Amino acid sequence: MKLVLAILLMFSGYTFAASCTSISDSDQRAYCNAQQSGSSCYSISNSELRAQCNAEMSGSPCAAISNPDKRAYCNAKQSGSSCENISNSEMRAACNAEMNGSSCELVK
Repeated sequence: MKLVLAILLMFSGYTFAASCTSISDSDQRAYCNAQQSGSSCYSISNSELRAQCNAEMSGSPCAAISNPDKRAYCNAKQSGSSCENISNSEMRAACNAEMNGSSCELVK
């Protein structure tokens, strides 16, 4: 039983670590690597995604994120502000699920 558990743990760790390698977009792959391993967001070319990554990983201000819904989501995560000013209903539902423990049923 211990051997089976050890094998499962090794496999799950490998799957988690390797999951970013299958992402073809280099910016999304770099963002994934930063989230998984704590690596730098510096190599992300897309300024919007880099700002989001820096806010999530190092607590940089959300003000650098130009998309208002993503900026509001970032502010909710950083300061606990409301998710209600997010226009996109799916993003608002995800924010509410993450911040308030509400149901994920509305997230598509």
